[in-house]
Amino acid sequence: MPILKTLSKKKADEVLFLLKEHEELYFNEIQKGTNLNPSNLTLLLNNLLEEGFIQKRKEEKDVNLPKAYYSLTELGLMSLIIFEDVKKLEEFKKILE
Repeated sequence: MPILKTLSKKKADEVLFLLKEHEELYFNEIQKGTNLNPSNLTLLLNNLLEEGFIQKRKEEKDVNLPKAYYSLTELGLMSLIIFEDVKKLEEFKKILE
């Protein structure tokens, strides 16, 4: 999937900024932070993983239900510049109107 298509997915920016703010979160924490339903969040996380924006690690030691933790990659961190630039453009557009 092309990079911009992945980044334009609903709430992709929220997930990435949330991970930047908290460094690492598990699925339920991301879900609570974005209010996405589990299936939509799973699809989004898989897209972000495939494109290399985030990484995943599983905690399996001494745990009945292992948790998957997500964090930003360097590419994910760099992608936040795009969202920040878009926000600046939207603000500039409002000034011009």
